[in-house]
Amino acid sequence: MLSLYQPGQSLLHRLPAGGKLLALSLFGVLIFLTREPLVLAAAALGAVLLLWHLRLPPALLLRQLAVTLLLLAFLVIANGLLVSWNEALIVGLRLLALVAAATAVTYATRPSEIIAALQAALRPLGPGGEKAAFTLGLVLALVLRFIPEVLFRIRELREAMAARGAPAAPLRLIVPLAIRLLRSADEVGLALEARGFPPDLTRPSKERIEVR
Repeated sequence: MLSLYQPGQSLLHRLPAGGKLLALSLFGVLIFLTREPLVLAAAALGAVLLLWHLRLPPALLLRQLAVTLLLLAFLVIANGLLVSWNEALIVGLRLLALVAAATAVTYATRPSEIIAALQAALRPLGPGGEKAAFTLGLVLALVLRFIPEVLFRIRELREAMAARGAPAAPLRLIVPLAIRLLRSADEVGLALEARGFPPDLTRPSKERIEVR
């Protein structure tokens, strides 16, 4: 499965996936419980430093986070124009902190480890928890699979437009990008249906269909 994971020997790489996901969840809750710009700025700086700690190539980060950063800038400007610039600052710092922290965890954790940690946390809830664990694992696997797919499609469209001499403006990419992603989603849905998803989780575990 394609992912944003980058092998490394940093402390963040060596921490267990469950602990990283729990810390990320608590971090996300805490930054939404405060509106103090200084506290949010400190949280954003800490998250950015955590991402920097991974020593990833700047070109890689810029290429893969360009769309996210553009969306963040759009949200900040929209809040500034429609609400207030103080609110825009709060929103921008919150999102920057959350995006940087989530990106660091994603780059330092294998998708299989993330899925296994989430499934292990839900299984003790019984049959309902096991079903939820399977569904969540499948959904997360598909989301992680489609992140690089979206980036690849955007790069592909930009190159195609550049070859035709057309400016690759963001608004020009929306429609063809949506069409290609919908086609990919339809193909994935048909492939899952052909493989018997969703499986019957009431059967013995050795007969269940595993997600690969």
